[in-house]
Amino acid sequence: MNKDQLFSLMTKEVVKEKDVIKKIEDQNKIIEAGKRYVSQLSINRYLSKKLADFEIDEIIDLFDDIRYAGFIINENQLYLDLDIESFAAILEEEFNLDNMYELDNVYIENLLNGRDITKEVVELIDEKMSFADVLSRFVFQSMGMSMGDTPPLMIMLVVKKALLRTYFAEKNVESLINGEREMYDISVLM
Repeated sequence: MNKDQLFSLMTKEVVKEKDVIKKIEDQNKIIEAGKRYVSQLSINRYLSKKLADFEIDEIIDLFDDIRYAGFIINENQLYLDLDIESFAAILEEEFNLDNMYELDNVYIENLLNGRDITKEVVELIDEKMSFADVLSRFVFQSMGMSMGDTPPLMIMLVVKKALLRTYFAEKNVESLINGEREMYDISVLM
């Protein structure tokens, strides 16, 4: 996904003149909450740049950017029922995805099109499992990182939503302050 594709998927809403101040206040609260959330994550200690400071291109390529920072997707040691090869097979079979570091973009694209893939049920060899449960079995990990600091993939998808929500809320405030009456509908990113 690139910036143009992301923006084309975002719907807009018209704000009535009487609601502008309230909308700006609401968007500022969303910005503050989003930045606070991503700033508290322990993965920030292992990144050269804090997640809250990521630019839109870095947010769009979040999983790839984290990989280039030395992180890999690996098994969560709390679960031993799925290995990384099984995860890769699930991604290929369910989402036609051969690069697991593109999962965040597949998730956001589907979400913006009205489909939350984390709520879907996937077929495993001997059982069915929600995709969110599958995601909890895999983490981002780097050398020297303690197990308690490794964020599960499900959390990192929530982080991506929070970063996008914050970015679009900032754009909304900027637009409304500049007298525009259209703003991005970020409800799907909540």
